[in-house]
Amino acid sequence: MLGSSRDGHRPALSPGLSVTRVGGRGHNKRQKQLATQVMKLLAAYRQAQEFSHFGSELALAVKKDLEAGKRIHAVLNQPPGESYSTMSQQLMLDIAINVQEGEVLDINAMKLAANDIAKLIQKDEDYEKVRDELKTKSLLELKK
Repeated sequence: MLGSSRDGHRPALSPGLSVTRVGGRGHNKRQKQLATQVMKLLAAYRQAQEFSHFGSELALAVKKDLEAGKRIHAVLNQPPGESYSTMSQQLMLDIAINVQEGEVLDINAMKLAANDIAKLIQKDEDYEKVRDELKTKSLLELKK
Protein backbone atom coordinates (compact mmCIF):
# COMPACT_ATOMS: atom_id res chain seq x y z
CA MET A 1 0.00 0.00 0.00
CA LEU A 2 1.46 3.34 -1.04
CA GLY A 3 -0.49 5.57 1.26
CA SER A 4 -2.78 5.41 4.20
CA SER A 5 -4.87 7.93 6.01
CA ARG A 6 -2.27 7.93 8.77
CA ASP A 7 0.67 9.08 6.65
CA GLY A 8 -1.09 12.05 5.06
CA HIS A 9 -1.58 10.55 1.60
CA ARG A 10 -5.21 10.66 0.65
CA PRO A 11 -6.80 8.76 -0.76
CA ALA A 12 -4.91 5.68 0.40
CA LEU A 13 -3.63 3.91 -2.70
CA SER A 14 -2.93 0.33 -3.55
CA PRO A 15 -2.45 0.25 -7.32
CA GLY A 16 -2.10 -3.53 -7.46
CA LEU A 17 -5.58 -4.14 -6.09
CA SER A 18 -8.80 -3.76 -8.01
CA VAL A 19 -11.96 -2.61 -6.30
CA THR A 20 -14.25 -4.23 -8.84
CA ARG A 21 -14.72 -7.71 -10.18
CA VAL A 22 -14.00 -6.59 -13.73
CA GLY A 23 -10.67 -5.02 -12.80
CA GLY A 24 -8.86 -3.48 -15.77
CA ARG A 25 -11.53 -4.60 -18.24
CA GLY A 26 -13.52 -1.52 -17.24
CA HIS A 27 -10.68 0.83 -18.15
CA ASN A 28 -9.98 2.42 -21.48
CA LYS A 29 -6.61 2.20 -23.24
CA ARG A 30 -5.38 5.54 -21.85
CA GLN A 31 -6.27 4.58 -18.27
CA LYS A 32 -4.39 1.30 -18.61
CA GLN A 33 -1.32 3.05 -20.04
CA LEU A 34 -1.33 5.68 -17.28
CA ALA A 35 -1.74 3.03 -14.59
CA THR A 36 1.21 1.07 -15.97
CA GLN A 37 3.37 4.19 -16.15
CA VAL A 38 2.41 5.28 -12.63
CA MET A 39 3.19 1.87 -11.17
CA LYS A 40 6.61 1.81 -12.89
CA LEU A 41 7.43 5.35 -11.79
CA LEU A 42 6.40 4.67 -8.20
CA ALA A 43 8.52 1.49 -8.12
CA ALA A 44 11.51 3.47 -9.44
CA TYR A 45 10.75 6.19 -6.86
CA ARG A 46 10.80 3.70 -3.97
CA GLN A 47 14.09 2.30 -5.23
CA ALA A 48 15.55 5.81 -5.62
CA GLN A 49 14.49 6.61 -2.05
CA GLU A 50 16.50 3.62 -0.86
CA PHE A 51 19.59 4.84 -2.73
CA SER A 52 19.16 8.37 -1.41
CA HIS A 53 19.52 7.15 2.18
CA PHE A 54 23.19 6.40 1.58
CA GLY A 55 23.91 10.13 1.43
CA SER A 56 26.33 9.95 -1.48
CA GLU A 57 26.08 11.91 -4.72
CA LEU A 58 23.03 10.64 -6.61
CA ALA A 59 23.12 9.73 -10.28
CA LEU A 60 21.02 11.87 -12.61
CA ALA A 61 18.59 8.99 -13.25
CA VAL A 62 18.02 8.54 -9.50
CA LYS A 63 17.35 12.28 -9.11
CA LYS A 64 14.83 12.14 -11.96
CA ASP A 65 13.08 9.15 -10.37
CA LEU A 66 12.86 11.02 -7.06
CA GLU A 67 11.40 14.11 -8.76
CA ALA A 68 8.89 12.05 -10.75
CA GLY A 69 7.76 10.15 -7.66
CA LYS A 70 7.28 13.36 -5.71
CA ARG A 71 5.16 14.79 -8.55
CA ILE A 72 3.00 11.67 -8.72
CA HIS A 73 2.48 11.69 -4.95
CA ALA A 74 1.59 15.40 -5.07
CA VAL A 75 -1.03 14.72 -7.74
CA LEU A 76 -2.45 11.75 -5.81
CA ASN A 77 -2.51 13.55 -2.48
CA GLN A 78 -5.81 15.26 -1.83
CA PRO A 79 -7.46 16.61 1.29
CA PRO A 80 -10.83 15.30 2.47
CA GLY A 81 -13.68 16.76 0.47
CA GLU A 82 -11.59 17.45 -2.63
CA SER A 83 -12.52 15.36 -5.65
CA TYR A 84 -11.61 15.18 -9.32
CA SER A 85 -13.41 13.75 -12.31
CA THR A 86 -11.93 10.69 -13.95
CA MET A 87 -10.87 12.77 -16.93
CA SER A 88 -9.21 15.44 -14.79
CA GLN A 89 -7.28 12.71 -12.96
CA GLN A 90 -6.10 11.31 -16.28
CA LEU A 91 -5.01 14.75 -17.45
CA MET A 92 -3.08 15.49 -14.26
CA LEU A 93 -1.33 12.12 -14.19
CA ASP A 94 -0.47 12.35 -17.88
CA ILE A 95 1.08 15.79 -17.36
CA ALA A 96 2.94 14.79 -14.17
CA ILE A 97 4.34 11.65 -15.79
CA ASN A 98 5.51 13.38 -18.95
CA VAL A 99 7.24 16.49 -17.58
CA GLN A 100 10.15 17.35 -19.83
CA GLU A 101 13.59 18.20 -18.53
CA GLY A 102 13.69 21.80 -17.36
CA GLU A 103 9.92 22.11 -16.89
CA VAL A 104 8.57 22.96 -13.45
CA LEU A 105 4.93 22.21 -12.68
CA ASP A 106 2.76 24.10 -10.23
CA ILE A 107 0.76 21.10 -9.00
CA ASN A 108 -1.65 23.29 -7.01
CA ALA A 109 -2.45 25.43 -10.07
CA MET A 110 -2.96 22.27 -12.11
CA LYS A 111 -5.35 20.86 -9.52
CA LEU A 112 -7.33 24.12 -9.39
CA ALA A 113 -7.86 24.12 -13.17
CA ALA A 114 -8.20 20.38 -13.81
CA ASN A 115 -11.93 19.79 -13.28
CA ASP A 116 -12.98 22.85 -15.29
CA ILE A 117 -10.66 22.21 -18.20
CA ALA A 118 -11.51 18.48 -18.30
CA LYS A 119 -15.08 19.48 -19.17
CA LEU A 120 -13.78 20.76 -22.51
CA ILE A 121 -13.15 17.18 -23.64
CA GLN A 122 -16.20 16.19 -25.66
CA LYS A 123 -14.57 13.46 -27.74
CA ASP A 124 -11.32 11.50 -27.59
CA GLU A 125 -9.73 13.73 -30.22
CA ASP A 126 -9.97 16.69 -27.80
CA TYR A 127 -7.79 15.04 -25.15
CA GLU A 128 -4.31 16.06 -26.33
CA LYS A 129 -5.27 19.67 -27.02
CA VAL A 130 -6.91 20.06 -23.60
CA ARG A 131 -4.01 18.28 -21.88
CA ASP A 132 -1.53 20.64 -23.51
CA GLU A 133 -3.64 23.64 -22.47
CA LEU A 134 -3.73 22.47 -18.84
CA LYS A 135 0.01 21.82 -18.92
CA THR A 136 0.68 25.32 -20.24
CA LYS A 137 -1.42 26.79 -17.42
CA SER A 138 0.48 24.66 -14.90
CA LEU A 139 4.06 25.41 -15.92
CA LEU A 140 5.89 27.73 -13.55
CA GLU A 141 9.09 28.29 -15.43
CA LEU A 142 11.75 26.63 -17.47
CA LYS A 143 14.97 25.85 -15.65
CA LYS A 144 18.14 26.76 -17.47
